[in-house]
Amino acid sequence: MNTTAMAFKNLKRNRSRNLMQGALIFFAAFMISYFAQFLAGITKNFTSNLVELATGDVYLSSTINADTEQNSFDRDYEYLRIPADFIADIKANPEVKAVNPRLEFPVRLSLPNDTLAFLMSAFDVKEERRLRENFQIIEGRMLADDGFEIIVPVDMARQQNIRIGDQISVLAGTVDHKANLLQLKVVGTFKTYSLSTWLNNYIYTSLTTARVLVDDAAAVTRLNIHLQEKADPEMFATSLANPIKEKLLANNPPLDATSWKKGAAFFTSLIFGIEAGFFIIIGMICTILSCAIGFSIMMGVVERKKEIATLGALGASPKMIRKMFMTESILLSDIAAFSGIVLAAILFYFTLQSGVPINNPELEGFLGASHFYPALDIAGFIVPFIICKVVSANVSFLIANHASKRPIAAVMVEN
Repeated sequence: MNTTAMAFKNLKRNRSRNLMQGALIFFAAFMISYFAQFLAGITKNFTSNLVELATGDVYLSSTINADTEQNSFDRDYEYLRIPADFIADIKANPEVKAVNPRLEFPVRLSLPNDTLAFLMSAFDVKEERRLRENFQIIEGRMLADDGFEIIVPVDMARQQNIRIGDQISVLAGTVDHKANLLQLKVVGTFKTYSLSTWLNNYIYTSLTTARVLVDDAAAVTRLNIHLQEKADPEMFATSLANPIKEKLLANNPPLDATSWKKGAAFFTSLIFGIEAGFFIIIGMICTILSCAIGFSIMMGVVERKKEIATLGALGASPKMIRKMFMTESILLSDIAAFSGIVLAAILFYFTLQSGVPINNPELEGFLGASHFYPALDIAGFIVPFIICKVVSANVSFLIANHASKRPIAAVMVEN
C-alpha cells in the first residue's frame, strides 16, 4: 500500500478529530481567500473608482496645495472658463480616452421648513455613463440632460421632508461673483454604490442646468481627463503646462493639471491601514491554525503510540514514520483548504455583479461604499492554499519528528 492510500485510510480511521481539524483549515482558507477579494474591492473603490467617478487620470482645476489638500473631495474649487477649442485639442490627443467637465459649488436651498447650505455637483448625464450607473435611484428617476432638475440623497430627502416633484429654490454664486436663483424640480432620490461617503454629500443636476445657475455657458470647476491604458498620467499632466499658460491663464485663476494620485493621499493612507489590519488578521489566523493542528497531531501521536512502536519494531525508519504523519496532515490540509477556496470563489462570483448591501452607516462611512463589491485577486486564491499547506507541513514535521525518534523500548513500556 502506498503512502497516500495509507494516509487516506488513517484519516478515515480518525475521522472525528480530523473533521474538526479539517473544518478549521477550511474556515481559515475561506476567510483569507474571500477577504482577500474584499480587500481588492476596497482598493478598487479608492483607486479605479476614484479615477472613473471623481477625478479622471488627470484633472485640470484651480491650484491645489498638495501638502494640505490630500483628498480631492474636501477642497474648494474655483470657477474656470475652459473654451471649447481647448477641450477639443485635448480630445484629439491619441493618449486621451475621454474629457468630462464637472461643476461643483456651494448652494443655498430654500426648503419648506428651513434654508439649507449644501453642495451641488453637475455632470454631463449623456456622456458620463459610468457615473450615472453608480447612482441607485431609490425613488423617481435619473436626471434628464436638459431639464431644470435635481436628484437629492435619500437621507437628506427624509430629514428635510423633500418629495418627488417638489420645486426647490436654489441660490448660487455666479462666475462673475453675483448671485443667481433658479427653481429646480426634484425628480429622484438616490444612494451611490461606490465612494458613497463623498458622493452622497452632493445634490446633482445636469451640466447644462448648472451652467445656467452660475451664468456661464463654458464654466467648469474641474476638467477630468481619462487616458488610454498605457498613458502616463504624470507625464501627460506635465505636457499640459504650456497649453494652459498660452490659452487659459488670461481669464482664469492659477491652474494645475494634476495626476489623480496627488489628490488621493488620504485614500492611499486609508488603504495602507486596511491592508495592515488584514495582514495582522492573517497572522492571528495562522497562529490559531498552528496551535490547533499541533494539538490535533499530538493527540494522534498519543493515541497511536503502539502503532508507532510496532512500525519501529518492524524496521520502519524515523523518516518513514515522520513521512506518514506529514502526509496525513498535508493531505487533510489540501482537501480542506481547496474546499474553502472553492466556496470563496463561488461567493465571489455571485457577489461580483450584484454586490452585498452594507446597511451599516459606520461601516459605509469607513469603506466609502454602500455595497460591498469584491474584485478579482488571483493571489488571494492561491496564497491561502499555500499558507495552510506550509503551516500543516511545518507543525506536523516538528511533532512527528520528535515522536519518530523516541526509543521503541520506552514507547512499549508506556503502553
